Amino acid sequence: MEEKFRDNFADFITDFKEKFIEFFSSQCSNYDYALNKEDTRSIAIDILDNLFADKLDFNHISDENIFQMKIDGVFMGFLLNKSLLNILENYTFFLQKRDDSSLLFVEKLTTHFRKFSRLFENYVSYNVDNNNKTINFGDNNYIYSSNNILDIFKNIKNENKSIEFMNLYQGYPIINEGKIIDIDDEEVVFEVKNELQEIAMKLEGKAYIVKNEFFNRHIKGDILYSNYTNNTIVLNNFTYLLNLPAAQRKYPRIYPKILIIVKLLGDEQTPVIGNLYDLSRNGMGLISEDNRGYYNGARVSIEFQLTYLGNKYTIKTAGEIVDIMQYMNSFRYCLKIFPDSENLTKIIKYIEVRKKEILDELRREFGDYIL
Repeated sequence: MEEKFRDNFADFITDFKEKFIEFFSSQCSNYDYALNKEDTRSIAIDILDNLFADKLDFNHISDENIFQMKIDGVFMGFLLNKSLLNILENYTFFLQKRDDSSLLFVEKLTTHFRKFSRLFENYVSYNVDNNNKTINFGDNNYIYSSNNILDIFKNIKNENKSIEFMNLYQGYPIINEGKIIDIDDEEVVFEVKNELQEIAMKLEGKAYIVKNEFFNRHIKGDILYSNYTNNTIVLNNFTYLLNLPAAQRKYPRIYPKILIIVKLLGDEQTPVIGNLYDLSRNGMGLISEDNRGYYNGARVSIEFQLTYLGNKYTIKTAGEIVDIMQYMNSFRYCLKIFPDSENLTKIIKYIEVRKKEILDELRREFGDYIL
């Protein structure tokens, strides 16, 4: 049975290998994992090459990679489990397409996954704890623990440098600089360069600081006090973030103003009907109660209507499922989209109109707070 399973899985992985490498790399990028794309591809290849090994033999993972995995252990465990689940989902679909519903093959694969996960964790821990080589990080790659955040803020203040805030309002990123005015115990007073940033922080309930030459991670702070008359805000309870997805996006994803119905259709599948969650020129989110066998990496066709400037426009585009997340009794589909030039123009125009509406709403919110 083991030999038959290995032959079957080898047929599957021949076509799926590049898709898995791309999935692993994209997840590292989406979650802001601190490795470049070449490194993430190498790790993905080594994962596939060692899935059935009794002793791991990584040919591409460097000492620096291993050290970074140890530092980001919580996230690395999450990423590894998610990646193995991606393989399992696609392998199950592969068996279904071949009219081979053998549960024994699935059980064999999950058994190998459990052993691989245990070996992988031990490998990373052992090679960090027993590696005497000096790992040389450049000036921009210092790894700080969270209790050093206030010390670093003091250095930024002494050097009279700025930081950059990022908050979302209706999905649109509000990004402006800030200066450190004062540091008192565990509280930091910032001058914010734009009043819309202040109100965006207030409405979101948090302040987010984008990583820079001083910080190798994004930072979240709690809002203690805001003073809109002199554009200052007091923050405390600073923590590092594993990721800040909005900071990684090339194009902003905005939320629709009204309910927009979206139809999702894959090959020989029942359509998924849901509501548009967010939209950019190259991606979108869909919320639906339906989960009809769709899987990460599936190619789909997408149809929905956009209304702006008094006109309705039907959008039809190809897409790809990047991730499916479950929330209680509903599912959120994260999608890449590949619109043709005509549909892309309509989407960009809608986003520009929606961006103006969002900023106007934010200005009205600010006016309400200073009255």
